[in-house]
Amino acid sequence: MARLDLGLMLPGLAVVGTAYTFGFLAMRSATGTLDKYPAQLCFMFGSIALLSVAGDIRMIVVKGLSGRHRLVRHLCRLAQRVIALSLENQR
Repeated sequence: MARLDLGLMLPGLAVVGTAYTFGFLAMRSATGTLDKYPAQLCFMFGSIALLSVAGDIRMIVVKGLSGRHRLVRHLCRLAQRVIALSLENQR
């Protein structure tokens, strides 16, 4: 199970790297944006993804979650998607 969890954590690490890369590219652009997204937004989502990866590592170390902790983790991930969709609709 730990191998599966580690394998499924890798896309999260890829998202972190991609978001930070986009943030740095936006900072270096003349307008401070990348495809109309400001660098701060890229760094914010990269940091949220980094916190999610840290939660995955914690889950692997304690050998899984159950009860309240599992529900909180699920709700946090769900809230991230809601925030992302609401910001996308404002564009």
